Amino acid sequence: DPDRLAIAGHSYGAYLTAVAVTQTTRFKAALFSDGMVNLVGDDLDLPDFEEYYSYHFGGTFEERRRALLKRSPIMALNRVRTPVLVRAGNLRSGHRTFGKLSQARQLYTGLRVNNVPSMLIIHNYEGHGIGDPMTYRDYTRRNLAWLDYFVLGRGVDPMTAEAE
Repeated sequence: DPDRLAIAGHSYGAYLTAVAVTQTTRFKAALFSDGMVNLVGDDLDLPDFEEYYSYHFGGTFEERRRALLKRSPIMALNRVRTPVLVRAGNLRSGHRTFGKLSQARQLYTGLRVNNVPSMLIIHNYEGHGIGDPMTYRDYTRRNLAWLDYFVLGRGVDPMTAEAE
């Protein structure tokens, strides 16, 4: 049913989700978990990504900055109309620090500045993914409430429900 489409992603899938909602309004809701939206920020913040980005984009940081910015969803958040539920953990997971909280906060702030319905979930004591079963249950409940409201048009606005 084209009137009830949603998109969801975790890690690189979350990056693709963010890219998709900057390109189209066909989705009624989006779920973003532990992804990247600012590739320049990742290049500066994550030493293990330096080699990755150098290999894929070539050159020095200054030479690849334009390519990274062009591929960063953060640069096109003014085009987003899709409600986005943003999730991140607050722990660094060893060298696997991508999808960190700062990326989620940048996305959430950019969406709010552009008046896009959005909510930020920060799971304490979780890293790049969810390990605790109760936390996973909470995340699943919130995902379903988001989809029920924005895709199916039923239930209570999850942004209002969380404030109560």
